[in-house]
Amino acid sequence: MFAEMKASMEDFIKLNPEAAGEKSSESPKAWAEEELSQTQSQRESHQHTRPKTARQKAQEAHQAEQAGQIRHALQGIYRRLVSAVHPDRETDPVIRAQKTALMQRINQAYGENDLLQLLDLQHELGLMDAQAVHQLGDAHLKKYNQALKEHLATLKGKMQALQQHLAGSLGIPLFAIHSPHALSRDLQETIQATRQDIIGLRQEMKQLSQPAYLKRWIKTARRELASEDYIDDNYF
Repeated sequence: MFAEMKASMEDFIKLNPEAAGEKSSESPKAWAEEELSQTQSQRESHQHTRPKTARQKAQEAHQAEQAGQIRHALQGIYRRLVSAVHPDRETDPVIRAQKTALMQRINQAYGENDLLQLLDLQHELGLMDAQAVHQLGDAHLKKYNQALKEHLATLKGKMQALQQHLAGSLGIPLFAIHSPHALSRDLQETIQATRQDIIGLRQEMKQLSQPAYLKRWIKTARRELASEDYIDDNYF
């Protein structure tokens, strides 16, 4: 089903390149990042215009403390991974290339605060076994849990932004994005209608190449324009 949807979307964009909007040159991920950044900036700007209550200040302080703890936990995992993988210490060119690719994954996960990916990399490298997990204290587990919750919230925000962008670009209701069957059906209908329009335009262009038909078409167009001018002059 999703392969069919992807093919349908590609066909639609080929037939309607303008449907992708002014930001069609941007990737969906980049678009989602920009939308989230703009939304966050607007929210922060709105918040700065209103005085903060004691409760809000306390909540912000608590959030800042949690963010610091999460960052500290991420840094600890990142340091362990870098220490185990760093390609500069490897003399074998093949292994060095493999470790360089791993470092790129590590840096990307750390840059995106993706704790789940960092933990997966630890497990992949044999740095996180059942005994190591058992030895983790409650404080570390709470930090990891909070980091995973925040990353999940970020992913949900990006997904919602992408869904809104897709719905707006394709001119379909937002709820259709949540249903693969409805989305596929709407795309197929839009593609079919567009193809029919193209067939009609090609037929008309072929007829316009005939002098007699072109002459009649011009006369009809002039009458319609004259009629529109008459209506504009007398009723508006």
